[in-house]
This record gives sequence, structure tokens and C-alpha cells, in this order.
Amino acid sequence: MIRAQHRAGHGVTVKCPISKKSCRKVGILYVDDTNLWAGLTPDDDLIGTVAKAQEGINCWGDLLMATGGSLNPKKCFWTVHDMKPRADGTWTYRQCKPALATIEEGKEMPGTDLFERGDEDEDAELDELVMTIPQSNGDAAAIIQLQSSQATENLGLLAPPDGNPAPQFEVLKGKVDDWTAKIRDGHLPARSNWLSYQCQLWPGLKYGL
Repeated sequence: MIRAQHRAGHGVTVKCPISKKSCRKVGILYVDDTNLWAGLTPDDDLIGTVAKAQEGINCWGDLLMATGGSLNPKKCFWTVHDMKPRADGTWTYRQCKPALATIEEGKEMPGTDLFERGDEDEDAELDELVMTIPQSNGDAAAIIQLQSSQATENLGLLAPPDGNPAPQFEVLKGKVDDWTAKIRDGHLPARSNWLSYQCQLWPGLKYGL
């Protein structure tokens, strides 16, 4: 499937700024976790990149169905990685409005930016973009667009596209607080507390660091 994506011309070219060497990448895959990439050429604009991404998704979905699988709309998301300059010369990611499914009470997605927009906000065009995935019945199902700051769980870690580690740090802090409360209320011997730290708490903290 990966070779087929390459032959179809999907993916991005990543170039090292030091060695100037480049490689072609379809995306990042691990078992059933897949992140497909599109864009990164000098001539790509927002609409053109989204169109490339849609073609890549359609190709991947068709290949998946040909091998007996299918894409689940509830587990598929897409994000625009598009930056704009601030007044102070730094850069920030453009943000779409958060999808309603990501801000439902009790189901809020970590990293969601609930900002207030003006009437002429240039980021509003992101809200009009739609991405779909092919289904086995011939239909195309729309999937949710996430903000670059919203974190989904990948291989047990919360990883927002903008690289902000804060959502994962909050998870780790919660683990520490929960473990500390249990140890404090458990009245175990110091030896058992140390064993619990080594065998229970620390393995869960060091993963992904």
C-alpha cells in the first residue's frame, strides 16, 4: 500500500537544511495508526494542499478496501498545518473553529482553542474546507477537522500537530497525583512504596519522554 501511494505521487518531500538530502514520505504508520501527509512544495497553497490530501486519502482508502479493510469515520481526523506571522515577527498556526464533537461536555479534546473570532478573520476560510473518506458502500463520509492544537491519542500519547507537550504533561501530572494520593492513603511500608514507584508509576511516566 505504501509503495502504491508512492507510485501515485502522494506524500511529501522532506529536505534536510544542512545536508540538502531529501526523501519522499507518504506519512507515519504503525500497525493500524496512520498519518498521511500532503503539501510542502513551494507552489502549494491552502486549497491545492487540501485537494492533494483528499486525493491521497481516496487512494489510501481504496487500497485499504481492496485488502479487506476500511476507514472508520469516527476514528479519522484531518488538520491544516498553515502558519501566519504575528505582529512581533513570530509565527502561529491558523486555527479553524473547534468541531462540536470535540467540545461536547465531558468529551472535550485536550488542547482545544476556544478563541473568539472577529467578523473578518482570515482563518474563517478553514471552516469551509471539507475532507471525506471513501466507504465500502460507495459513499464518501465527511471527517472532523481538528485544530493544530487539539491532541489525539497516538500510541498512548497525546500528540497535537503543533508539537505542544502540555496535554501529555497534564496526563502525566494526573498519574502522579493519583499515585501519590493512593500511596498516602494506603499506609504501606516504605519498601513497598518504593517498589510501587519503580514498577507502577515510573514505567508509565518514562514512556514517551
